[in-house]
Parts: sequence; structure tokens; C-alpha cells
Amino acid sequence: MKKLFFREFALLLFAGCLSASGTKAQLDSGGMTFAVSSSFVAGEATLPAGSYKIEQDPDDSGVLQITNMAGSHSVMVMAELVETDAPRKKTEVIFSKYGNTLVLKQLWLAGNDSGYLVIAGHAEKKAAKTAKPVKQSVAAETKQASSANSKP
Repeated sequence: MKKLFFREFALLLFAGCLSASGTKAQLDSGGMTFAVSSSFVAGEATLPAGSYKIEQDPDDSGVLQITNMAGSHSVMVMAELVETDAPRKKTEVIFSKYGNTLVLKQLWLAGNDSGYLVIAGHAEKKAAKTAKPVKQSVAAETKQASSANSKP
């Protein structure tokens, strides 16, 4: 009887861990939008200044698609889930600036204690050899945040 109880308890604990880990830092179906005033590097691509949307690949949570609002530029980047000690206060996109090279580094959603770290590409590795990064943050919005702000 004890053995059965402990087996069921272990199964419930495991199922609870799986469901909790699935709720961390997932971009909803509307994704995240941001605007940047200069060109930037995302993964292996350089994208022009403008407004962008970031969406999570529905089949692979470690892949993010970045598309400008005009639809003329799009790139997929690898990202890993990272955690902080406390939930983030604002939704933002963080860049690292190496001299004149601006590189997309992190994505954070307000209210979450986890976010995404974009995997360094060749351009970032090369830039890191010649300059130290300076952190730059850009405010971003999720679909939920923008619809909440548009109430009459």
C-alpha cells in the first residue's frame, strides 16, 4: 500500500513539474512588437531599423521568428530560456552594442521570471573580440498589453 502511495505521489509531482515548466516565458499567439532606430544583428542576419514582431515557433520553443512590420525582412534565431530571481516589471528587448554593431540579446515579458537569451552568431562573436558590450533596452509590447491599453 505504501509503495502504491509513493508511486502515485511521485507521478503527481512529476506531472506538476511538467505543467509548471510549460508556462514559463512563452510568447502568446500575438507575439511581441518593438521598434528600433538603427540596424541590428539577430543571429546571423543584419536587419534594418524599423518596427518588428517576434513570435515563438509553434513547433520549437527554442526558435524565434523576427519579422519587420512591412514583411520585407524576416529571420529565425535560436534562443534559450533564462531565469531571473524576480518577475520582470516591463516587457523589453535588450541589445548589446559592440562599437557600431547592435546585437539582439534578450527578450523579457512583464510579470515573468524567465525570458529568452538569443544565441550569439558569428557577427556578435567577431564584434566581441574588438569591443566590450554596452547594454541598450527598448520597450516592447505583447498583444495582450496593447489591447489592454486600447480600452475606452
